[in-house]
Amino acid sequence: MLSGLWRLVDFTFAAMNTLTKPIKRSKYLVPLSREHHDGLLFSWKIHRGLAMGINIERITRYCSWFYETHLKHHFRKEEYGLSKILSIDDPMMVRMLTDHEAIKMKLNMLNEIATAPRLEHFAQFFGRHIRFEEREMFNYIENIATTDQLKELFCDLNTTSCARKEWSDEFWISSN
Repeated sequence: MLSGLWRLVDFTFAAMNTLTKPIKRSKYLVPLSREHHDGLLFSWKIHRGLAMGINIERITRYCSWFYETHLKHHFRKEEYGLSKILSIDDPMMVRMLTDHEAIKMKLNMLNEIATAPRLEHFAQFFGRHIRFEEREMFNYIENIATTDQLKELFCDLNTTSCARKEWSDEFWISSN
């Protein structure tokens, strides 16, 4: 019985390793990737809060706070820095800008009328957006940008920092 369990564990880890290989990111894009990790946690917290039956208004307040303290600044850095590499009509840039506008619009809709389905849709859309940037857009940029362009982007990203403020209502941990 125990040896069968270990074979299952070995098989599971082997399957995970073949399915989810980490992306080797250029060191020049790492600051944005770190912020994307925070964004994926943000999305997870929304999903977790909904699954725990947390009051919709609590989750919505967190979404508004996260946008004002993190996303707004991240979008500005990303749009400014990447516009030095991609033209405004490049399909990757168009998608990024369109997604950013959609995220703002969805947050405004949540602030007007928050519902569980809207929160769920927002969290899913936001997660897909981050995965698009990490898996498609950043790979594209790494292939077309010069080293000098990436270095300039890195400098821009590291000269503008966002104050790391913490949210005190950790609804995703406990429903109290």
